[in-house]
Amino acid sequence: ASVYAAMLTTAIFTRFTPLIITVGLAVFILGILSTTRHEVGHDIGWEWLGDLVVIILSVFPRIARIAEYAMDIAGGKPYTLIAVLRSLSGILLFAFATLTVGVWRFERKDF
Repeated sequence: ASVYAAMLTTAIFTRFTPLIITVGLAVFILGILSTTRHEVGHDIGWEWLGDLVVIILSVFPRIARIAEYAMDIAGGKPYTLIAVLRSLSGILLFAFATLTVGVWRFERKDF
């Protein structure tokens, strides 16, 4: 939902298809990196740059965490419903925030 919302909002701002695909791919990759943002930030040599990466990645939803929960459910492993709902609500919050920007831009367009 979050990747599609970002692509849809980009399509409202521009009709350049390669840019729309690039934004979707970037949100997907940054969402995967966001799941392991503390490890990624720790692996960077400079402390200030690692902290900056952690801050930037904290904006994106943790897409890979939902895949981990799906594997746990399919494998019969125990999981907490609150954690699953929290991850899903983060993804939906990002999607609705992105779509809000798209709706704002769509209302200002003059056809």
